[in-house]
Amino acid sequence: MRSSDELIERLAKAEHDQWADWASQILATEPGISQERKDRWERLIQTPYQVLTDEEKKVALNRARRTYYVADTHYHGLFRDYRYCVGVMGLVVWLTTMITGLIIALIGVPMVTDTTEGFALFFIGMIVILYAYVNMILDYYIDLWEFRRVFHEK
Repeated sequence: MRSSDELIERLAKAEHDQWADWASQILATEPGISQERKDRWERLIQTPYQVLTDEEKKVALNRARRTYYVADTHYHGLFRDYRYCVGVMGLVVWLTTMITGLIIALIGVPMVTDTTEGFALFFIGMIVILYAYVNMILDYYIDLWEFRRVFHEK
């Protein structure tokens, strides 16, 4: 079972519990409810969600799916906005790191053949560039994994 299905099932139980609270209040305060409806509602109020018939569960599941859809749609939009902001900031940091690494490497290039310090500068610059590149890739895949884990991308 997918986690979204598990969540919908939990929401359906909550929907049933909320309906049972509401129905209890209605039965206690509203006159004129038919005896047939009172009997049916009292039975449903006393019945835990897990014991309901498939037909009775279907009502709660449909309401739970609507609730899930609203939340899922809302959080997909929030994630898209978040990723845009993080993406722009990440791109600026990534470009700055890459440029810094490139400058360090270029400073070291003319000195590579002459001195050990030149080689060290070139090597450090290349390490900074490699770090920036690997960091960008890892950030992307970690964010993608987190998105799928939290929002169950379909």
